[in-house]
Amino acid sequence: MAALRNVREAVEPGGRLVMVVWRQKVDQEIMYLAEQIVERYVEEPDESDEPTCGPGPFSMANADTTSGILVAAGFHEVELRRLDLPYRFGADVDEAVAVMLALGPAAEVVRLAGDDAEQVRSEIEAALGEAFARYDGPDGVVAPASTWIVSATVPETG
Repeated sequence: MAALRNVREAVEPGGRLVMVVWRQKVDQEIMYLAEQIVERYVEEPDESDEPTCGPGPFSMANADTTSGILVAAGFHEVELRRLDLPYRFGADVDEAVAVMLALGPAAEVVRLAGDDAEQVRSEIEAALGEAFARYDGPDGVVAPASTWIVSATVPETG
């Protein structure tokens, strides 16, 4: 919230903030698939920041929460518009596997599982690679993704 207040203070009165944020992780086909595959090999920890994944890439996934935060930060005319699009997750399957194990929900499960995940890392990588092969094409590993285009206005003074 403090960061958005700072943004609001930096924008001229009448100016707009426009940003793109991920929708819920279940709306990110390949990210959600990666998490499910990792959970076949290691248990998801009891301490989970569902549904936002904590202060991370899905922290603004809930439209009501995001609108409320922006209003509390001093913005008005808050709008969220859904945009579904193909998203490139890697140049090839190996890169997509590396990305999913470095960022996002699957990476968080691996990180929290620690040594348990490292002991089965090669099996996880193989399973992810097999699953991601269906998304591999001439433009790399491309899968459906879903975002919010968020816009909000700084009120005119006066």
